[in-house]
Amino acid sequence: SAHRSASAHRFVVPSHRLRTGWVYLNATISARFFLDYRWRGLFRGPERLIDLAQCGFIDLRSNVIFNGAPGTGKTHLAIALGREACRRGYRVRFFTACGLANLYREAREERQILRLEKQIRKHDLIIVDELGYIPLDRHGAEHLFGFFSQCYEQVSLILTTNLPFADWPQIFAADERMTGALLDRITHHVHIVAIEGDSFRLKTAKPLKASRKGGPPTEPS
Repeated sequence: SAHRSASAHRFVVPSHRLRTGWVYLNATISARFFLDYRWRGLFRGPERLIDLAQCGFIDLRSNVIFNGAPGTGKTHLAIALGREACRRGYRVRFFTACGLANLYREAREERQILRLEKQIRKHDLIIVDELGYIPLDRHGAEHLFGFFSQCYEQVSLILTTNLPFADWPQIFAADERMTGALLDRITHHVHIVAIEGDSFRLKTAKPLKASRKGGPPTEPS
């Protein structure tokens, strides 16, 4: 089948962040990148990423959550899996959490919620990026709760977040009951990848600042 035609142990890495919207990507590089480059040491067991890149979790309608501090590569990894899923023939869509909440708000105002939900169910995998960076108001929280409920055991999700689960109520209008029900759905079938370490952007900025001051640039650790 198209889903299983690719060679084993291949992964993908985007060179930039993508804007909210439809994503159809096809570039791939070998999983060796993850073993040899800056990802090393940020999480335990890079073999887990190689396993996720086989996209079996999509067939099982399972979810993936990348959790870590800002700048540690969560979005890049999420888009990497999305690219590989596209390459294998899966239908993939990408949103930021705020963009998705706004899309639901617009659909509600235009009385197009049912149409939006029908479009969502047509996909195999949906990436929701930056969950937790900006708190949602009550309407936004309810819209995302509805979205996650629609996807439960129907559409696989990849989420990126900088917050531990205990802090998720602050994302969803401080509603602990709603958050608990949402987490129950999301984590029923889930692969959690915790990323540890400092921001790549800060590491890159340090040698750049040193160079501008006339000092010798330092190599990123």
